Amino acid sequence: MYERSAGKYTGNDVYSNSPAGFEVEDLSKPTISDNQIHHNAGRGLLVQNKGLGTLSNNHIFENDIAGIHMRTEANMLCNGNDFCNSKDTAVLVTDGAFGMFELNRIYSNTNTGVTIQSNANPTLRYNDIMDNGTKSLKGA
Repeated sequence: MYERSAGKYTGNDVYSNSPAGFEVEDLSKPTISDNQIHHNAGRGLLVQNKGLGTLSNNHIFENDIAGIHMRTEANMLCNGNDFCNSKDTAVLVTDGAFGMFELNRIYSNTNTGVTIQSNANPTLRYNDIMDNGTKSLKGA
């Protein structure tokens, strides 16, 4: 989604895409809910360049780099999602991104549950972060 677009994406099976299952940028503000987002070469979701929107009640699993990567001033609300079995980290927030993560389940990822770096400033509230490979939370 680009250039201030929106839309509702519900009940989809999003898999085997590269570099991401969903890309959100340029002040776009989609509602992404109740989807299966998996086996993507790269990220399940890439939110960048001031991308916005809501990600809720999705099952996000077995993506190569991250379940979600928020960067470059992205600020998406993520609530009630399952992030699991990513080959690296489940939630990656970098390069001045924000984001609100609440009531998510983040578990069984190869490396870390949540990685925060490069001037990122997300808010994490009431998440279950458990059983990840090296750390639950890195870089905060």
